[in-house]
Amino acid sequence: MSKLFKLREWITIPDAAKRLTVSLGEAVTEADVFRLSLDGHLALSVQLVNAAYGRLCKRMNLNEIEWMEVAPLVGDTPIRIPKNGRVWCEEGVYFQVTPDVVKLECGIWDLPMSGGERVDVEHEYQSLTSGPAVTAVTLEGVFMQHPNGDLFEIQEHFADNDQFDAKKLHKPFTNSKNFHPAGMLPDDVVYVVRTSALTNFEASLIASETKPDQPLTTRERNNLLTIIAALCKEAKLDHKKPSKTAALILGVMAEMGVHVGESTIEGHLKKIPDALVSRAK
Repeated sequence: MSKLFKLREWITIPDAAKRLTVSLGEAVTEADVFRLSLDGHLALSVQLVNAAYGRLCKRMNLNEIEWMEVAPLVGDTPIRIPKNGRVWCEEGVYFQVTPDVVKLECGIWDLPMSGGERVDVEHEYQSLTSGPAVTAVTLEGVFMQHPNGDLFEIQEHFADNDQFDAKKLHKPFTNSKNFHPAGMLPDDVVYVVRTSALTNFEASLIASETKPDQPLTTRERNNLLTIIAALCKEAKLDHKKPSKTAALILGVMAEMGVHVGESTIEGHLKKIPDALVSRAK
């Protein structure tokens, strides 16, 4: 691992592809980096170069959510809707989009890949692989996550739409009523990968390739005991006297700077006669 890499908080997608090409020992493209993110293997982030706006998505318990009833379009049964903003549930956790719009600071933000940001990443992947145009749209909102864990739904200002009547804007300019949920990530974000996300991904691959030690089969154990018997004979050690021989072997091991319990050595020596019988069959 280069010294510079250790000092970096994040690297660009091209640099991430180069890094993985070296660490994995096979060619990795920029498209592969996006695919790894879409498939849930590698966490993806963006550098927010300029300011953006968002509404905090607050974690809620179901009993904390306030509801109100509105008249239905059809029938007489009132419809219950959340009082203080849209609510959704993800993996058993409830979130509510709070009404206030806040300015999001420049820096590195993580992509939870649960809303419209996933569509944007899919678009990047298809563009790099000469795939079909991404026509999918989402009504779930576009999200970015702050390093402290806070989740924000990205907002767009009505003034950014040339077709919107500026006379309908509320004062001041940053009034929350002047914003609506964005349909995509800000145009000026730069896709990046945190160095910690890269090292975690690489470590997960190493862990998956490392097979746990398998217990010896009876045949393998008997083969090893037979080899020990042959070495004992060559060293003029009597394995039929396990207690005395174990003490002698313990002394040799001490000279080698290693240690195995004397009772452990004796136990293995006691198994030699049966192993020799099995090998003689």
